[in-house]
Amino acid sequence: KKLRQDANKALEEAQKAKQLDGPGAQEALDKAKQAAELADAADAKADEALTKAEEARNAKIKDANENATAALKKANELADLADAAIDKAAEKKRAEQAAKAERDALKKKLEDAKQAVETAKKNAADVLEDPLVKKALADAIKLADDVDKALDLAEQGLVSNDDAAKALEKLESQIPPLEDIVNDAVARAAKNAAERDALKKRVAAATDAEKAAEDLAKSNGVLATPEVDEAAKKYAQ
Repeated sequence: KKLRQDANKALEEAQKAKQLDGPGAQEALDKAKQAAELADAADAKADEALTKAEEARNAKIKDANENATAALKKANELADLADAAIDKAAEKKRAEQAAKAERDALKKKLEDAKQAVETAKKNAADVLEDPLVKKALADAIKLADDVDKALDLAEQGLVSNDDAAKALEKLESQIPPLEDIVNDAVARAAKNAAERDALKKRVAAATDAEKAAEDLAKSNGVLATPEVDEAAKKYAQ
C-alpha cells in the first residue's frame, strides 16, 4: 500500500514536471515508472501471498472439517456403544430380576416340600425304625439338602436355576411314595398291634383254661396223672 502511494505521488510529480517541461522532468518520470514497477511487483506478491493464504486457509478449513467430521463420527460411534452398553446392562438387570423371582418361587416350593416331608415324619413317629420308612425319610431329607445347595449355587451364578428346579422336581416326585410307605408302615403296625392284642387275649384265655383244668383235676384228685397234665398243656396251647 505504501509503495502504491509512493508511485502515485511520483507519477503526479512527473506529470507536473512534464507539464512544466522543466529540469528534472525525465528523472521524475523515471522515478515514477520505477515506483510503479515496485508497486506492481508488490501487488503481484500481495496477490500471490493472498492466494497462498486463501489456499492455506481453505486447507485448514478442509482439515478442520475433516477432523470435525471424523470426531463427530467417532462421537456417534461412542454414543452407539454407550447406548448398547446401557441396553445390555438393562437387559442383564431384567434377566437377574427374573432369575431371582424364579429362585424365590423355587424356595417357596422347596419349603412346601420340606413341610410335606416333616408331616410324613410326624405321621411315622411310631414306625421310624421301619427299614422302608427310615430309608425313604433319609432319601427325602438328602434330596431337600441337595435342592438347598443348588439354590445357593444358583444365587452365586455357579449353576443355572434349571439345575435347582430339576433337583426340586426329583424331591417332589419322592413325596407321594414316601407318604405311601409311611401309611403302609402305620397300617402294618396297627394290624400287628391288633394281632398282638388278640394273641394276648388268647394267651390269657388259655392261661385261664389251664388254671381251670388244674382246679378241676385237683378237685377230682387226678392232678398227678400224666394224661391230665398232657391234656391240660395241649388245651392251653
